[in-house]
Amino acid sequence: MSADPVLGLALRDKGGPAQPLLTVTGLRKHFALPGGFFRRNAAKVRAVDGVSFTVAKGETLGVVGESGCGKSTTARLVARLIEPDAGELVFDGEAVGAQTGLALKDYRRSLQMVFQDSYASLNPRMPVAEAVAYGPQVHGMPARAARQRAYDLLARVGLAPEVFAQRYPHELSGGQRQRVNIARARPAPACRAPAARRPRPRPPACAGSARRRSPGRPSASCGESLSVQGRSGR
Repeated sequence: MSADPVLGLALRDKGGPAQPLLTVTGLRKHFALPGGFFRRNAAKVRAVDGVSFTVAKGETLGVVGESGCGKSTTARLVARLIEPDAGELVFDGEAVGAQTGLALKDYRRSLQMVFQDSYASLNPRMPVAEAVAYGPQVHGMPARAARQRAYDLLARVGLAPEVFAQRYPHELSGGQRQRVNIARARPAPACRAPAARRPRPRPPACAGSARRRSPGRPSASCGESLSVQGRSGR
């Protein structure tokens, strides 16, 4: 895996190519339904119940299922945006959040969500190049280098910097905004319906953008469309 001065943790190959980058075992999350005041045993929704999978280094994993089956909850659990009731996450050989494992702060530098609502995910007052450059600058990259990196990433996802760099989110289509979000994502993006905001004739374009943004790096994508998820490696 290639070197990056800001994202060095995420790009450091600790266990060799044979070791999975992400291993999820027995992931579980149940939500209690609101009940009456005297209800002792509240009903539960089993949003995620015993999910296990691995993502190899350089692999794109697609998760397909009907609406409401738990795909988004699984993605949020993997990103540790919500805490699981049970289960284990192992990132490149290290348990995530364990006392002797990988700290959540370091893990979150290595994996980022790409949400379905592309507009709500971007700052409406920030040009797209500035949005892509913001994360690396926060982590210590010089402003000029971060800006050049943002231009390179925009070009990689099919947005010519000379055309799109200074545009604001409201000046882009839904698919173009989602490409900005993919460009901004860390080396291992977890996407929730990445092509959902694309116009119907070309839904797979955003899915391809994730591969172009970081060729050879892993990603996981959730959605209902077989035509989009069929482009995943697995």
